[in-house]
Amino acid sequence: MKPPPPPPAAAAIHHQIHHLSTLLITPTNSNPITPLLNTHHPSLSLLTSHSSYDAVSSSLPTLSNWLYDSFHSSDQNLKLFVISLIPIISKTYLSSPPLSVFGIEPILLAISNSSKSADQNGPISIPDLSQQSIYHIPFSVSDNTQKVFKFLEPDIDPHWSVSPNKRAEVVGSVLGCYYKHISVIPEWSKIDFCKFVSGWAGQDCGCKFEFGSKCDGNSDNLNSGKDKIELPWEILQPVLRILGHCLLGPINGNEVKDAASNAVRCLYDRVSHDLVPSAILATRGLIQLDMRRREGVKKPDIDLVSN
Repeated sequence: MKPPPPPPAAAAIHHQIHHLSTLLITPTNSNPITPLLNTHHPSLSLLTSHSSYDAVSSSLPTLSNWLYDSFHSSDQNLKLFVISLIPIISKTYLSSPPLSVFGIEPILLAISNSSKSADQNGPISIPDLSQQSIYHIPFSVSDNTQKVFKFLEPDIDPHWSVSPNKRAEVVGSVLGCYYKHISVIPEWSKIDFCKFVSGWAGQDCGCKFEFGSKCDGNSDNLNSGKDKIELPWEILQPVLRILGHCLLGPINGNEVKDAASNAVRCLYDRVSHDLVPSAILATRGLIQLDMRRREGVKKPDIDLVSN
């Protein structure tokens, strides 16, 4: 007897992942997506596969349509997989000339608009001005006398091209979406993000060493400045939040924390030269918290040795 066919939703997910395997620029015998099709939950296997993440990252320009469709999928794991690629998508977008990002912009706009829709403020009750004061308004007001307004933040128009002054706003909104889901994002995505931030900072003047050794882990990042970009507050704010999680989150491994430790010091270099007071305070605070955390980790080891 043949097994029953999968439900329509599962079949659609299977088809979407199979389509991805045909789009990857890899030899057929080394395609990391193909084995995932035989698992019970292909989309979850895709989300937790480091090799699949690397393969998609390296083939990013050819996968724009697939990423756009997958973000609008009803399957949460497929959507999270696209969100886990936000660091490399943002890096490609910010470091590329405007004429070469047509395929990437729709993905970023879709994520940005989705994030804004989720954050949209709910109804706000406006006091009835016919009353003497707000203290005279009864607790239960009929629908006829209560005026309800809703503040609507206009979405970014999904035009074929985003004006240069809107790019930072778009990326900042997308990074905010990344931060909201960061607790379920795989570690390799967080490590990539920290490395990209180190490159975006583009500073390696030595200011970061005023706090002593930058981190106990290995760092392969001495900035050459080639990846340096403008860092307005729209981008800095979500970047600092994400780095704070990577640096201090209890679920993160040492490799994530070491990468974040280096990134926040590079960012401190940058904002110190750019004279951004709020970012200077934030990066200094993160560096000091990181130092205290590392001292707290070392202390029990010292006590064990002395005993």
